[in-house]
Amino acid sequence: MKIGLFDSGIGGLTVLSRLIESYGGHEYVYFADYANLPYGSKEEKRLRNIVLHGVEFLIEQGVEVIVSACNTGDAVLDEQTKEELSVPYYSIVSAAARAASEYSKIGIITTDQTLKTGVYLKEVLKYNPMATIYQKSAPLFVQLVEEGVWEGKMVNAAVDYYLRDMKKWAPETVILGCTHYPFLMKAISKYLGKIELLDPAQFLVKELENVIPKSDEEGKITFFVTGNVEKFRTMIQRVKLKLLNSELHRQTSVNDFVHPVQLVDEMA
Repeated sequence: MKIGLFDSGIGGLTVLSRLIESYGGHEYVYFADYANLPYGSKEEKRLRNIVLHGVEFLIEQGVEVIVSACNTGDAVLDEQTKEELSVPYYSIVSAAARAASEYSKIGIITTDQTLKTGVYLKEVLKYNPMATIYQKSAPLFVQLVEEGVWEGKMVNAAVDYYLRDMKKWAPETVILGCTHYPFLMKAISKYLGKIELLDPAQFLVKELENVIPKSDEEGKITFFVTGNVEKFRTMIQRVKLKLLNSELHRQTSVNDFVHPVQLVDEMA
Protein backbone atom coordinates (compact mmCIF):
# COMPACT_ATOMS: atom_id res chain seq x y z
CA MET A 1 0.00 0.00 0.00
CA LYS A 2 1.30 3.47 -0.84
CA ILE A 3 0.82 5.87 2.09
CA GLY A 4 1.40 9.64 1.99
CA LEU A 5 2.38 11.85 4.94
CA PHE A 6 3.13 15.57 5.14
CA ASP A 7 4.70 17.89 7.70
CA SER A 8 6.71 21.11 7.82
CA GLY A 9 9.79 19.19 8.99
CA ILE A 10 10.75 16.23 11.15
CA GLY A 11 7.70 16.30 13.44
CA GLY A 12 5.78 13.92 11.21
CA LEU A 13 8.47 11.29 11.71
CA THR A 14 6.72 10.56 15.01
CA VAL A 15 3.74 9.44 12.94
CA LEU A 16 5.80 7.62 10.32
CA SER A 17 7.70 5.63 12.94
CA ARG A 18 4.46 4.46 14.54
CA LEU A 19 3.05 3.48 11.15
CA ILE A 20 6.10 1.35 10.41
CA GLU A 21 6.02 -0.18 13.88
CA SER A 22 2.33 -1.07 13.59
CA TYR A 23 1.92 -1.98 9.92
CA GLY A 24 5.39 -2.80 8.62
CA GLY A 25 6.90 -2.43 5.19
CA HIS A 26 4.50 -0.52 2.98
CA GLU A 27 5.55 2.16 0.51
CA TYR A 28 5.64 5.46 2.40
CA VAL A 29 5.94 8.88 0.75
CA TYR A 30 6.89 11.64 3.20
CA PHE A 31 6.71 15.31 2.20
CA ALA A 32 8.81 17.59 4.46
CA ASP A 33 8.18 21.25 3.67
CA TYR A 34 11.33 22.75 5.18
CA ALA A 35 11.08 25.80 2.91
CA ASN A 36 7.93 26.91 4.77
CA LEU A 37 8.92 25.87 8.29
CA PRO A 38 7.40 26.76 10.71
CA TYR A 39 3.77 26.34 9.67
CA GLY A 40 2.50 27.61 13.01
CA SER A 41 3.44 31.25 12.34
CA LYS A 42 1.96 31.45 8.81
CA GLU A 43 -1.20 33.40 7.95
CA GLU A 44 -4.10 30.94 7.68
CA LYS A 45 -5.14 31.54 4.07
CA ARG A 46 -1.58 31.31 2.75
CA LEU A 47 -0.88 28.23 4.85
CA ARG A 48 -4.03 26.53 3.58
CA ASN A 49 -2.79 26.98 0.01
CA ILE A 50 0.66 25.66 0.93
CA VAL A 51 -0.77 22.58 2.64
CA LEU A 52 -3.25 21.88 -0.13
CA HIS A 53 -0.50 21.99 -2.74
CA GLY A 54 1.54 19.61 -0.59
CA VAL A 55 -1.39 17.21 -0.33
CA GLU A 56 -1.99 17.39 -4.08
CA PHE A 57 1.71 16.68 -4.65
CA LEU A 58 1.39 13.49 -2.59
CA ILE A 59 -1.64 12.46 -4.64
CA GLU A 60 0.41 13.03 -7.80
CA GLN A 61 2.93 10.54 -6.42
CA GLY A 62 0.21 7.91 -6.46
CA VAL A 63 -0.50 7.54 -2.74
CA GLU A 64 -3.64 5.58 -1.86
CA VAL A 65 -4.27 7.31 1.48
CA ILE A 66 -3.02 10.46 3.17
CA VAL A 67 -2.20 10.33 6.87
CA SER A 68 -1.94 13.77 8.42
CA ALA A 69 1.41 14.11 10.19
CA CYS A 70 1.01 17.81 10.99
CA ASN A 71 -1.59 19.20 13.39
CA THR A 72 -1.35 22.74 11.99
CA GLY A 73 -1.65 21.58 8.39
CA ASP A 74 -4.62 19.45 9.40
CA ALA A 75 -6.23 22.33 11.27
CA VAL A 76 -6.28 24.74 8.31
CA LEU A 77 -7.95 22.29 5.91
CA ASP A 78 -11.73 22.33 6.27
CA GLU A 79 -13.76 19.12 6.27
CA GLN A 80 -15.21 19.71 2.82
CA THR A 81 -11.73 20.04 1.31
CA LYS A 82 -10.62 16.81 2.95
CA GLU A 83 -13.72 14.96 1.77
CA GLU A 84 -13.29 16.16 -1.80
CA LEU A 85 -9.74 14.83 -2.14
CA SER A 86 -9.38 11.95 -4.58
CA VAL A 87 -7.92 9.68 -1.88
CA PRO A 88 -9.00 9.11 1.75
CA TYR A 89 -7.57 11.59 4.27
CA TYR A 90 -7.11 10.75 7.96
CA SER A 91 -7.02 13.57 10.50
CA ILE A 92 -4.58 13.61 13.39
CA VAL A 93 -6.57 16.29 15.21
CA SER A 94 -9.79 14.26 15.16
CA ALA A 95 -8.00 11.16 16.42
CA ALA A 96 -6.48 13.09 19.32
CA ALA A 97 -9.81 14.69 20.21
CA ARG A 98 -11.54 11.31 20.34
CA ALA A 99 -8.80 9.91 22.57
CA ALA A 100 -8.98 12.88 24.96
CA SER A 101 -12.78 12.87 25.19
CA GLU A 102 -12.79 10.40 28.09
CA TYR A 103 -11.23 13.09 30.28
CA SER A 104 -13.10 16.07 31.71
CA LYS A 105 -10.21 18.51 32.25
CA ILE A 106 -7.99 18.69 29.18
CA GLY A 107 -4.87 20.71 28.41
CA ILE A 108 -3.76 21.18 24.80
CA ILE A 109 -0.32 22.41 23.67
CA THR A 110 -0.39 23.66 20.08
CA THR A 111 1.22 26.03 17.60
CA ASP A 112 -0.04 29.60 17.21
CA GLN A 113 -1.97 28.85 14.03
CA THR A 114 -3.59 25.66 15.34
CA LEU A 115 -4.76 27.60 18.37
CA LYS A 116 -6.19 30.39 16.21
CA THR A 117 -8.28 27.97 14.12
CA GLY A 118 -10.03 26.69 17.25
CA VAL A 119 -10.14 23.23 15.69
CA TYR A 120 -9.04 21.37 18.81
CA LEU A 121 -11.61 23.14 20.96
CA LYS A 122 -14.32 22.31 18.42
CA GLU A 123 -13.29 18.67 18.01
CA VAL A 124 -12.88 17.89 21.71
CA LEU A 125 -16.21 19.47 22.60
CA LYS A 126 -17.88 17.52 19.80
CA TYR A 127 -16.95 14.29 21.57
CA ASN A 128 -17.26 15.59 25.14
CA PRO A 129 -19.44 18.73 25.43
CA MET A 130 -18.87 18.85 29.19
CA ALA A 131 -15.08 19.03 29.00
CA THR A 132 -13.15 22.04 30.29
CA ILE A 133 -10.14 22.93 28.16
CA TYR A 134 -6.95 24.94 28.61
CA GLN A 135 -5.04 25.67 25.38
CA LYS A 136 -1.53 27.06 25.08
CA SER A 137 0.66 27.63 22.04
CA ALA A 138 4.37 26.90 22.39
CA PRO A 139 6.03 28.03 19.16
CA LEU A 140 9.59 27.80 20.46
CA PHE A 141 9.15 24.05 20.93
CA VAL A 142 9.16 23.54 17.15
CA GLN A 143 12.34 25.56 16.72
CA LEU A 144 14.09 23.64 19.49
CA VAL A 145 13.15 20.30 17.96
CA GLU A 146 14.24 21.30 14.47
CA GLU A 147 17.59 22.50 15.87
CA GLY A 148 18.07 19.13 17.53
CA VAL A 149 17.75 20.52 21.05
CA TRP A 150 15.51 17.95 22.73
CA GLU A 151 16.67 18.16 26.33
CA GLY A 152 18.75 20.31 28.65
CA LYS A 153 18.53 23.77 30.18
CA MET A 154 17.03 25.54 27.13
CA VAL A 155 14.26 22.96 26.81
CA ASN A 156 13.53 23.01 30.53
CA ALA A 157 13.33 26.81 30.51
CA ALA A 158 10.95 26.79 27.52
CA VAL A 159 8.76 24.13 29.11
CA ASP A 160 8.51 26.15 32.33
CA TYR A 161 7.77 29.36 30.40
CA TYR A 162 4.95 27.91 28.33
CA LEU A 163 3.43 25.39 30.73
CA ARG A 164 3.68 27.07 34.13
CA ASP A 165 0.04 28.20 34.18
CA MET A 166 -1.21 24.95 32.68
CA LYS A 167 0.55 23.02 35.43
CA LYS A 168 -1.20 25.17 38.06
CA TRP A 169 -4.52 24.50 36.31
CA ALA A 170 -3.82 20.78 36.84
CA PRO A 171 -5.43 19.07 33.82
CA GLU A 172 -6.11 15.34 33.86
CA THR A 173 -4.47 14.97 30.48
CA VAL A 174 -2.50 17.09 28.00
CA ILE A 175 -2.64 16.66 24.22
CA LEU A 176 0.70 17.23 22.50
CA GLY A 177 -1.00 19.09 19.65
CA CYS A 178 1.99 19.29 17.30
CA THR A 179 3.89 16.30 15.96
CA HIS A 180 7.17 17.99 16.94
CA TYR A 181 6.25 18.05 20.62
CA PRO A 182 6.72 14.32 21.40
CA PHE A 183 10.44 14.91 20.85
CA LEU A 184 10.23 16.92 24.11
CA MET A 185 8.06 14.34 25.86
CA LYS A 186 10.66 13.54 28.50
CA ALA A 187 11.07 17.16 29.62
CA ILE A 188 7.34 17.91 29.47
CA SER A 189 6.45 14.76 31.40
CA LYS A 190 9.01 15.49 34.10
CA TYR A 191 7.70 19.04 34.47
CA LEU A 192 3.99 18.19 34.56
CA GLY A 193 4.39 15.17 36.81
CA LYS A 194 1.69 12.50 36.83
CA ILE A 195 -0.50 14.21 34.22
CA GLU A 196 -1.27 11.87 31.30
CA LEU A 197 0.33 13.03 28.04
CA LEU A 198 -1.44 12.11 24.80
CA ASP A 199 0.60 11.72 21.61
CA PRO A 200 -1.96 12.08 18.79
CA ALA A 201 0.17 9.91 16.49
CA GLN A 202 -0.46 6.91 18.70
CA PHE A 203 -4.23 7.20 18.39
CA LEU A 204 -4.27 8.13 14.72
CA VAL A 205 -2.21 5.07 13.82
CA LYS A 206 -4.39 2.81 15.95
CA GLU A 207 -7.52 4.06 14.17
CA LEU A 208 -6.01 2.96 10.83
CA GLU A 209 -5.99 -0.75 11.73
CA ASN A 210 -8.95 -1.39 9.43
CA VAL A 211 -7.45 0.73 6.64
CA ILE A 212 -3.80 -0.32 6.44
CA PRO A 213 -3.06 -4.05 6.45
CA LYS A 214 -0.02 -5.38 8.27
CA SER A 215 2.83 -6.21 5.90
CA ASP A 216 5.94 -8.37 6.23
CA GLU A 217 7.37 -6.99 2.99
CA GLU A 218 10.65 -5.04 2.95
CA GLY A 219 8.89 -1.74 2.26
CA LYS A 220 10.26 1.61 1.17
CA ILE A 221 10.25 5.26 2.26
CA THR A 222 10.65 8.15 -0.18
CA PHE A 223 11.27 11.60 1.30
CA PHE A 224 10.52 14.76 -0.68
CA VAL A 225 12.07 17.80 0.98
CA THR A 226 11.87 21.51 0.25
CA GLY A 227 14.63 23.77 1.47
CA ASN A 228 17.59 22.39 3.38
CA VAL A 229 17.94 18.74 2.38
CA GLU A 230 21.24 18.23 4.20
CA LYS A 231 19.73 19.37 7.47
CA PHE A 232 16.84 16.98 7.01
CA ARG A 233 19.30 14.17 6.25
CA THR A 234 21.18 14.92 9.47
CA MET A 235 17.99 14.96 11.53
CA ILE A 236 16.79 11.68 10.00
CA GLN A 237 20.03 10.03 11.07
CA ARG A 238 19.68 11.43 14.57
CA VAL A 239 16.10 10.27 14.95
CA LYS A 240 17.29 6.74 14.09
CA LEU A 241 14.07 5.96 12.30
CA LYS A 242 13.78 2.45 10.91
CA LEU A 243 14.28 3.62 7.35
CA LEU A 244 13.46 0.51 5.35
CA ASN A 245 14.69 1.08 1.77
CA SER A 246 14.87 4.87 1.68
CA GLU A 247 15.45 7.58 -0.88
CA LEU A 248 15.80 11.30 -0.24
CA HIS A 249 14.76 13.79 -2.91
CA ARG A 250 15.22 17.52 -3.03
CA GLN A 251 11.94 19.23 -3.81
CA THR A 252 12.25 22.73 -5.26
CA SER A 253 9.23 24.69 -6.23
CA VAL A 254 7.60 27.69 -7.84
CA ASN A 255 4.49 29.35 -6.40
CA ASP A 256 4.01 27.07 -3.40
CA PHE A 257 4.75 23.78 -5.19
CA VAL A 258 2.45 24.31 -8.15
CA HIS A 259 5.34 23.34 -10.44
CA PRO A 260 7.55 20.96 -8.46
CA VAL A 261 10.95 19.87 -9.72
CA GLN A 262 12.61 16.80 -8.22
CA LEU A 263 16.37 16.39 -7.96
CA VAL A 264 17.14 12.84 -6.88
CA ASP A 265 19.66 12.39 -4.09
CA GLU A 266 20.10 8.80 -2.90
CA MET A 267 20.10 8.61 0.87
CA ALA A 268 22.93 6.71 2.53
